[in-house]
Order: sequence, then C-alpha cells, then structure tokens
Amino acid sequence: MKKPIPLGTAPVYTTPDGRIAVDTDNIRAGFAGDDFGYDDDGDFEGEDDDDDDTEDEFGGLRDRLRAGKQRRQTRRTKRRSKRQSKHSDEPHRERSRPQAPARKWATTLLGGSETISESSGGPVSVAVRLQHDFRARDITFNGSSSTAKVTSIFFGDQVVWSQPTGIPVGVFNTDGQVRGFLEGQDIPAGRDIVVTGLLTAAGTFEVTIVGEKPVSSAC
Repeated sequence: MKKPIPLGTAPVYTTPDGRIAVDTDNIRAGFAGDDFGYDDDGDFEGEDDDDDDTEDEFGGLRDRLRAGKQRRQTRRTKRRSKRQSKHSDEPHRERSRPQAPARKWATTLLGGSETISESSGGPVSVAVRLQHDFRARDITFNGSSSTAKVTSIFFGDQVVWSQPTGIPVGVFNTDGQVRGFLEGQDIPAGRDIVVTGLLTAAGTFEVTIVGEKPVSSAC
C-alpha cells in the first residue's frame, strides 16, 4: 500500500449505516505530489469514478492561483512603472553652485618718468611693472616738457596705441578733449606697461596712468 497523499481538508460525517464519508465537493486543496488525485484504496463514497474530473477540479484551482499571482505581479509592475514615469516627468534640477563673491575694485594711479639732460633731447621710455591686476581708464603727461611727444603705449606685448611721428603731450592734458583714452584695457599682475616718447630738447617725460586695482573684502 502506498503512503497516503495529503489531498487537503474536507468535512467528514457518518452515514446512516455507520460508515465514515468525506464531503469531496468541499475539499480544500492541500499539498500533493505527482500522485495527487490518485488513491489506491478506491474512491470515496459519492466521488465520481472519472479521475479526469478530480484532476480538472484541482488543476483549475492551480490555474486560478497562478492567475492571481500573475495579476499581483502585473499590478506591482504597473506601480513601479508609474513611479518611474513620475520621477522622469519631473524637471531636472541641477545643483546650484555657490557663486564667488564679486570682485571689488578701487581707483589707483601708476606712473614713472625719464629725464634727458642733453640739449638735443632724444627718445624716452617709461616702464611700469604691475604688482597687481590692473584695469586702465586714462593716461596723462602732466609734468612733462611742453615739447615732448608720445609715440606708443604697450600693455605687455600688446600695442594699445602707436604713432611713430608722435603726438604732443598737451593733447592728453586733464582739461583736454581726450579723456578715457585707455578705457577697457586690462593687464594682469607681473606684466609691464611701457610708454615711449620723444623729447626735442633737454627735459622730462612724465607719465601718469589712472585705473583700478582689485581690493580684498576686508579693505
């Protein structure tokens, strides 16, 4: 005799003639192996002789359980897709980077001079080595000999202005019409501003450059 196979649970009652009967119409499925639905001891009372009906009954239960599992998986998949779609629809927000504090600038003056003692005069050159970044605004030649002329202005290797024959320094006087001549010219620290000129007689070539330098927030 084979080992009994648990088919499940069902109501059990006694027939009028004293025999024990099982209500097979209300069997609740349990766990069964490969021999599920087969009984060597014969059929229960009231059970169909057709084994296919029993197999269909429990096979249908398995199908329903499988369908329920698939429905749950489908609902989980839909919820997951909905959450992902919601996140993807949100506008992409980039992390804002803290802005560097605005650089502060203060007015400053640069300058230099060269003197020629020979009566015949000659070419002159004034070079200013920058100790800080510099934004130029204007240039004057107050204090220069009245006959002096300006021939070129260099910011580093860049020629800002050049006139080989020279322009009288009086054109650049503070009360003249040429104001803001160097507006927009910038040069970093460590470079040179070079101004060249010409003296037709003994005298002085005086250069003053007006501009701005950066200052720390503590200043």
